[in-house]
Amino acid sequence: MLDYLEKFNKLPKELRDKISSLAVMQAVDEIEKKYGVSLATVVMRVMVKDILLVDLAKYFVFEHHLSREQAEQLIEELKAKVFIEV
Repeated sequence: MLDYLEKFNKLPKELRDKISSLAVMQAVDEIEKKYGVSLATVVMRVMVKDILLVDLAKYFVFEHHLSREQAEQLIEELKAKVFIEV
């Protein structure tokens, strides 16, 4: 069940440090509050390709019951504020 955590811990330290930086963590916190969705595990799962970026919209629609539009907006914010670092 927590395979993604093991995989995340095996990523290069430089990559883990970038995605765990203060700026990225603050961005994640802001996005979480805005959309009411917990994102820490989602970010880790994307980093280890457990969830592909192209499938994120479906994930947020089906797992978190966001509208398609909300999911797309959330993903754009993640790309611009979180995944841009990696």
